[in-house]
Amino acid sequence: VFTHMLRDDVERYLRELRRVLKPGGRAIVTFFVMDETAVANVEAGTALLALDRRRADGCWTKSHGAPEEAIAYPMAAVHEMIERAGLKIAQHHAGGWSGRASFLTFQDVLALAVA
Repeated sequence: VFTHMLRDDVERYLRELRRVLKPGGRAIVTFFVMDETAVANVEAGTALLALDRRRADGCWTKSHGAPEEAIAYPMAAVHEMIERAGLKIAQHHAGGWSGRASFLTFQDVLALAVA
């Protein structure tokens, strides 16, 4: 659900995941991650999700009036929020939303573990 949450809410949920995650456990979460490929495809108009509203906090949204409709975070911000919560990315599967030819599912899927 991080594809529909503003940063403060994402950080709160990540801290809660860290609190309840057992050692050795994994949490599967979804984001729209703005990596180099996603940025290039969004800017070229080839991404399946049109994100063109850059906010002051660095995230990209589909709608200025309703940012929670779809929110993408820069890769650095995703790493920062996850690390700040005491978690780490164990696996990352890029989603098809960004116009990639090969993908697991529409959203980016991250497996998180205790850092």
